[in-house]
Amino acid sequence: MISAEQLQRTNTLSKELKSFGFANNSEQAYSMAEQLCGSQGVRSGGEPKPAANSASLAMAEFDRTRVQVNKKLCDFTEQLNSLSEKVEALNKTLKLVEMNQISFDKQVSGLLQGQGGQRKVDSPRETVAQVVTPKTSEKKSLDKPIDRNGIAPADIKIENFFYAGRR
Repeated sequence: MISAEQLQRTNTLSKELKSFGFANNSEQAYSMAEQLCGSQGVRSGGEPKPAANSASLAMAEFDRTRVQVNKKLCDFTEQLNSLSEKVEALNKTLKLVEMNQISFDKQVSGLLQGQGGQRKVDSPRETVAQVVTPKTSEKKSLDKPIDRNGIAPADIKIENFFYAGRR
């Protein structure tokens, strides 16, 4: 005859076996739990057999192991969360560094063009100015187109656009 205490132990053990994946369904978990708890038996004097002690010890060890596993799982979860936060912070910092690097590169190139570039460009500017000066001294023809649309300056008269009285 099965006692209420033994039935409760069997049910608890079957739930644990199923939750930890030792059994695929409830029936299989219950039969496994029954095998574990059924081997305990009770002596005629009401004292549990030695197998009962070993089973209860195994059950206690199982519970302790489960608690330790849950603690470690919580610790790993916390560590994972903290690491993911640190990675996000590093990503933000990296983006800021990249943006600062781009602006720094622009500033450096501007300074190089401003300081070193003037010395190098000064002599070509003088030569270009000398070359351009003779062209400007020549009289430009207003009848030739000067832009990409083919419109000559002679074709555009300011009087055609603005009218302020008699003509």
